[in-house]
Amino acid sequence: MTQSIIKQGWITKQGGSFKSWKKRLFVLYPTKIAYFTNKKNFQKRNEKGQIPIQGARAAEYTWEKTKRSHKGKFYFQIYHDTGRVYIVSSTSEIDRKDWITKINTTSEKFRKQNKQKYGVGDIQFLEEIGRGAFGSVSKALYSSTKEIVAIKKVPIDENDDEIEELVKEIAIMKNLINPNIVRYYDTYFMETHLWIVMEYCGGGSLDDIIKLTKTTLNEDQIISVVKSALEGLAYLNKKNKMHRDIKAGNILMSDECVAKLTDFGVSAQVTESKKRNTVIGTPYWMPPEMIQEVGYGLNGDIWSLGITILEMAEGEPPLTNIHPMRAIFLIPNRPAPTFKEPKKWSKGLNDLLKQCLQKDPDLRPTADKLLLHPIFKRCKSTKQTFSELIEKSKILREKKKKKNKKKKNSSSSGSGTTSTSGSGSGSGSETSSGTGSGTGTTSSSGTGSGTTSSSENEDNVGYGTTVIKKVSKSRTSSGSGSGTGSGTTSSSGDNGYGYGTTYNELGEMELKSLLLMIKKQMNKEINLINERFNQKMDPIRILIKQKKEKEKKLTTSQWSPLYSKK
Repeated sequence: MTQSIIKQGWITKQGGSFKSWKKRLFVLYPTKIAYFTNKKNFQKRNEKGQIPIQGARAAEYTWEKTKRSHKGKFYFQIYHDTGRVYIVSSTSEIDRKDWITKINTTSEKFRKQNKQKYGVGDIQFLEEIGRGAFGSVSKALYSSTKEIVAIKKVPIDENDDEIEELVKEIAIMKNLINPNIVRYYDTYFMETHLWIVMEYCGGGSLDDIIKLTKTTLNEDQIISVVKSALEGLAYLNKKNKMHRDIKAGNILMSDECVAKLTDFGVSAQVTESKKRNTVIGTPYWMPPEMIQEVGYGLNGDIWSLGITILEMAEGEPPLTNIHPMRAIFLIPNRPAPTFKEPKKWSKGLNDLLKQCLQKDPDLRPTADKLLLHPIFKRCKSTKQTFSELIEKSKILREKKKKKNKKKKNSSSSGSGTTSTSGSGSGSGSETSSGTGSGTGTTSSSGTGSGTTSSSENEDNVGYGTTVIKKVSKSRTSSGSGSGTGSGTTSSSGDNGYGYGTTYNELGEMELKSLLLMIKKQMNKEINLINERFNQKMDPIRILIKQKKEKEKKLTTSQWSPLYSKK
């Protein structure tokens, strides 16, 4: 059966291997985009190639400045869920816009008409690849179409604020179609959870890559990522949208080494005044104007990108050695941060960082203006700069999985010693768990033999924010004696973050001690805040006191004669 033609026309296409440009007759059908070498082959239906409309999207393409002249050429790109990107040039601006609109409309129409083919029953979960503030993220397969996707499972049963944030994320992501922004596909309400189906990025987050490979990025890598991020932000800015949580953990790398912005859970539609007043984001990356709540515009993301440059170059953002609450006080009051070793980096990168980290938001350039920075004239593609690093991180990730799988199947887990003493006989058991990388201690008293099981966390593919994957382990120990005894078990997590403390079901005192420790730490922070507040308020209080005393003296001097004895 012959399909109806939605649009056809001559388009110049860039070759996939040799990058040569050849004219092709493109034909848009309801289910595919086919291209032919000439009209004769079109009449014979002898296709040179085709792009399935399912999962296809089109967007304008800005060609990098090169020695070649691109004047009078109207570039756009057609990219597919499989990762293939087609760079093409149309005959006019009107024709380019028409192609982009019709390709995107046809693709969306196809998805809606065939939505039942992508039902929950078709989803096959492969593995959990992360955990973030909003729940877990899993790698999954649509069995009917063989598409690999990422599914974020978010609990929605109690907190209305969380639902509101989720609805915001979904509404924004639905309308975002750009090569440097993670694609959103579908949502499913599953009783107490919402499933958000997104584009799968197998390279993981930049934060994850840096930590897995235990390295920082070089200048070429940083420049290529910044350019990709700026192109994504420029696209958002045209739609009066901002991200508000730019950081290495929210920049993902696809299997094809394309850098993409993700995690729009805190994104916002900028109001008519183009100012927001809510404090949302991650403290270390926050622009000063956001912390001060004086209102901020689209270039708030530019500050966060500047901090991300430092994060990529040095492994972490500035001020991470102090508590986030203290960082919030310091960011607006300290000078803008710079590289620890400025001479290590080119003048161009130092200047780019300086422009991003202008403390006055009015002096901070937009994403479009920054894309004109001279440093991007020598910018390489992320595929050129990241191919080896991503492959290395994938190998390390697989090794870690095998290592943890091996540990899971072994009869012992973690590291630690248990000692018991006393007299008597009997039996007892304890259960402990540890989170992150750190050490935890449990103490138990009992008699006879007991069983202890522990669990620990490992790093895995980043997906938006810092993520972990649980791997269970168990060990058994036995002993005999009489009376009562006590034992201490010390275990350490494997390549996690932070410190975890283990509890057992008999350890009420240990739990109380931990809560007391947390309370003390909180009180310490509150006292520090109060102390700083008092330091600022003391001069004001003194002035107020002096003024009141002066007023009191004046009042006394005016009325005292009436009551004085002669």
